[in-house]
Amino acid sequence: MYQGTPEKYPLDRTTREADMGLGENIAWGIRWGLAFAACYVLLGGALVLLGGATALERVGMTPWTLTAGYLAGGVLAGAVVGAGRPLLRSRLGTVCVGACAAAPVAVTFLTLMHDDQGPVVDARFLFVTGTFSFVVGPLAALRLREVFDTSEEP
Repeated sequence: MYQGTPEKYPLDRTTREADMGLGENIAWGIRWGLAFAACYVLLGGALVLLGGATALERVGMTPWTLTAGYLAGGVLAGAVVGAGRPLLRSRLGTVCVGACAAAPVAVTFLTLMHDDQGPVVDARFLFVTGTFSFVVGPLAALRLREVFDTSEEP
């Protein structure tokens, strides 16, 4: 265990030792992922109540598969963020972790969404996953880093 000065981790608002174990970091990430998933489940539920169930049916989903997707995406993305937690100290590391964390979310939802033939891995699947991973993931990660990073506070 690291015995030096504690360092601040973005996305935590608490001071942690710089060299936490992988298991602790993954558990930390999964907790955050589930917290975000819970917010998305509430938002998705509200949208379904406002008439969004028809839109879900068009892509072969139900409110239950939407909920399962949010929870699975939260756990998977959270585990990736936790595993990459030491990299979150730098902007470049945050971008890389964000891209890697977004991929399982995209794959989860694209797998749950299907037409009459079932889930399909094709060029569109790969394009959406790549775009989501390399655009949305890094931008969201940088924004969350900016919101939660307290290292510049007096």
